[in-house]
Amino acid sequence: MFPSFNPKEQGLPLVLILGILALTVTVPFLGMVLGVLMPLPIIWTFVRGGRAQGVVLIGLVFLFLLIFAGDLPARVFFAEYGVLAWVMAEGIRQSQPMDRCVFFSALGSTAVSVLLLFVFLAEQDVGVSEFIEKQVSAQVQITVDAMKSAQEGSSEDMLLLEKNFSSVAKLFSEIYPSLLLVGSLIMALINYFALQFFAGKLEVLFPFCREKFSEWNLPESMVWFLLVSGAAVALGGGLGSVGTNLLVVVLFAYFIQGVAVVVHFLQTRKFARLIWFVTFFLIMLQPILIGITIGIGVFDLWADFRKLRSIPFQSE
Repeated sequence: MFPSFNPKEQGLPLVLILGILALTVTVPFLGMVLGVLMPLPIIWTFVRGGRAQGVVLIGLVFLFLLIFAGDLPARVFFAEYGVLAWVMAEGIRQSQPMDRCVFFSALGSTAVSVLLLFVFLAEQDVGVSEFIEKQVSAQVQITVDAMKSAQEGSSEDMLLLEKNFSSVAKLFSEIYPSLLLVGSLIMALINYFALQFFAGKLEVLFPFCREKFSEWNLPESMVWFLLVSGAAVALGGGLGSVGTNLLVVVLFAYFIQGVAVVVHFLQTRKFARLIWFVTFFLIMLQPILIGITIGIGVFDLWADFRKLRSIPFQSE
């Protein structure tokens, strides 16, 4: 028999999710920020209450959106949040390593999102590339209009952006699959660490795999994906488009490894939390620091920055 609603296990998570959805409508920016954590209550319910309780929670939110918002928002919720939370919760329950929990939950969410996108476009009789390019063009146009109204940037920058408007839209439409996967990976990472944080603060035991993020690293074979994707981009054409998408995902993976190296450095040197905040704020704000962090992740394969030790001088 299918389990019924359990206020103890599902009441608070349901209220939290509906609260975030309400903020998305009333205060869009705040709702967008908190929306990243929407899978968290679902994961908590899955791990603490069991698979059946988690499925019921997803079903309740899906039904609520279906009735009050329509079919499309309900589908989006299931693909982006429901699937991600379900797969991650299963990985945590099995004490799988962090990278597997994050990767497979993001991959599952992306796969279902792409599938639902194809179904939606088939119903609308619109091509995938055409739809994505229109959506990207609309967002780029909004950015241009916002910069004009705020009078940000020089007139030369505005003219350059408007001149390359179609090229920018086409580029983003080509790398849309990789951007979708990277977005899901970021959401999965945030929710995994948020779950660890709240579980620790509330002293709730979760079957996390015993590991430290500061010691995490990619397998050595990952460098071949970097080389192959780079070669595919150089060849251009259809192969170049595939290579570009693969390159975006691989560079993001090495960026995370670079972040792990930075975390290790900050932990071993016992820097204050303010230094942590400033460091990561600057990394996220400055493209050059993002590039340096990616470089640290790539060269960590050979340099092994986290095991470098100063050799003490020994007198004869």
